[in-house]
Amino acid sequence: MRRRPTDVFSLILVINILVLFMFGIAVASKFAGLNGRDSVIEILIYKGFADQVFSGKVPYRDFLVEYPPLALPLFLIPRLFASSPGAYVIGFVSQMLCINSILMWVLAGTIADDGHRARLWWYGAAIVCLSPLSVARFDLAPALLTLVGVRFANSAKFASAGAALGLGVLTKMTPGLALVTASLRTRSRAAFARLLLSATVSTAAGLALWALVGTANMLSAVSYHAERGLQVESLYATLLATVAPVFDLPVTQSFRYGCDELTGAPATTLAKLVFPVQMLALAAVSWQVWRRRIEIWAATGALFLTFILFGKVLSPQYLFWILPFLALTNSQQYPRARRTMLAACLLTTLLFPWLYSMVRSLDPIAIVLLNARLALLLYLLWHLLHPLPCETNPIGPITFSAYTHSPASQPLAPPSR
Repeated sequence: MRRRPTDVFSLILVINILVLFMFGIAVASKFAGLNGRDSVIEILIYKGFADQVFSGKVPYRDFLVEYPPLALPLFLIPRLFASSPGAYVIGFVSQMLCINSILMWVLAGTIADDGHRARLWWYGAAIVCLSPLSVARFDLAPALLTLVGVRFANSAKFASAGAALGLGVLTKMTPGLALVTASLRTRSRAAFARLLLSATVSTAAGLALWALVGTANMLSAVSYHAERGLQVESLYATLLATVAPVFDLPVTQSFRYGCDELTGAPATTLAKLVFPVQMLALAAVSWQVWRRRIEIWAATGALFLTFILFGKVLSPQYLFWILPFLALTNSQQYPRARRTMLAACLLTTLLFPWLYSMVRSLDPIAIVLLNARLALLLYLLWHLLHPLPCETNPIGPITFSAYTHSPASQPLAPPSR
């Protein structure tokens, strides 16, 4: 059955209305004192950056921004039309709804089988479950750039893939992880070179401009993230908070680097080990992706999930990076992936913003819920790395002809119908 553009447009409209409704409920509930975290405060931080630019200050030179340079346009565009806090929030939310609409349209065009409505509805349900964060953060923008880049790679358009992923790196760094799965899609050294060269050029141009404007603050923005401690929702903080009462460990919570972190000698020591553990985990998952010939969508989702799980920070908005790729995974190979992720999204929103005051106080109920979400995400990672046998894949797997010495001119097999 051929999809109609009006069907996709109607679905996108319904999802955006539901997201806006959930955002309104969260904002109203905060004013009524019914949830533990202000859903608008991050948007107002973005407005603060934009206000300083509009006052004549130069970002990275005159004031520190902890985000890469292409994040700034997302903060500046709403400020062009609104100077008051309320109007800016409306403008930013509208901008993110537009980005979500584009992302869903790209998803609809990527799905090759007739189950596109079910997959889009799943994505929409996950976005609604993660509201109000879906429009209160800018993470849907790097998620869109990553999806476009991986889609180009899956279509063997490696120069375009590298350029899109390079732009993604300049928005929030993490899209660079998708270069791993994109490189596994190359069929020759020339294709790999095109991918790497275009990614390098697009990223280097932005980084050069960033360094030219403010080298010192550029390095400060990098060190800002390196110096962060264990965020209370991270894997390490969750496990440490679980065992701390049993072994009487000196663990407390404090607000640092824009988030709530665990402090104390055990947390400080553990934080020093996170980076090597994270790198080892990414290397192990990359090896499994190559060894098991995992499809490109599941492979990209697994890499992002590994980065999120084994890092110092597990912010709720990071889950947006994974959603497009889970929507594209083969349901025959990964029958429980989308259901598991949806449950994790529900628990995430329950914890943030609704029960966040309990998370901050390390309440036992919050610790139980954090462990439950952690278990779901760890199971999801295991599931993505252990696909069930399947004869067909309607979207297309990673090909490994670059490693099996297949001819570079061999055409890509058309998607199965």
